[in-house]
Amino acid sequence: MSKITFRLHTATVQETDDPDAAYPLVFRIATDGERTLYVGSGLPKSWVDTELKPRFTVYADQQGLEPVVALVQRHQQLLALDPDKNELAVFDLPPKSWVWRPAAFTLPDGTSFSARLVTIPSCIAFALFWPIWLVLHIIEFILNNGETSLWFPTRTAWKPTSARFGPYALKRLALYNRFTFRDSVIDERVAFVQALLEVRRW
Repeated sequence: MSKITFRLHTATVQETDDPDAAYPLVFRIATDGERTLYVGSGLPKSWVDTELKPRFTVYADQQGLEPVVALVQRHQQLLALDPDKNELAVFDLPPKSWVWRPAAFTLPDGTSFSARLVTIPSCIAFALFWPIWLVLHIIEFILNNGETSLWFPTRTAWKPTSARFGPYALKRLALYNRFTFRDSVIDERVAFVQALLEVRRW
């Protein structure tokens, strides 16, 4: 049961506004295996389907020729589809009034995964080190001319709903937008989509 780690990096202004890009680049995914994937808004250009409302697509190449997984909306459902449009997972986003509740997802075999915003170790760590967190926020406030983004050093772990005390399938360390998943439990493509939904509400 191997663990794979990856991080999400926001695209730079130059990457976002690149007129030669095949799609508007939004994020880059960097895995611990030194592999880079590219996240662009919209669907692959080869897809023609009026039923699908595009959210984003993950590509293996910057040219947008090798889609890995796409998040689409179909009949009020958020679906992750592979390049052959096979369903990989269904995602359940919390209502906008509950922005702190992590999204949940269900696999085609019926296995559902959910999570709490924090884990017990992250609560203990925050209780011990909150003065450092406060100092970092003050520094950020000064350096950004009075503008700051409120973040918490949370650690969120997704587990099967039927086995809440078992090993996690996906874990997020919010401070660095770093995610770790078990490839024997969930597909990496599902992990990528879940991570992107947590960082940005598409």
